[in-house]
Amino acid sequence: MYTFAYIALTCAAVFSGFTFLLEIQDRIERQECLEWREQAQKLPAFYLTQWQSEQCNYHGVYVAAPVE
Repeated sequence: MYTFAYIALTCAAVFSGFTFLLEIQDRIERQECLEWREQAQKLPAFYLTQWQSEQCNYHGVYVAAPVE
């Protein structure tokens, strides 16, 4: 009985930790896109790489900069 409870609590803790880390990663990536959008407004020669563009599209952040 205690073994089952221990395993269940361990699984719940691992799942919670994993979910928390994914949420943090999501917020960091979105913040990067917002920073790139600001830079694109200030710097006329600013451009995004393909992976940056894909990241911002995934998070729904439009960056008015060419993709190179």
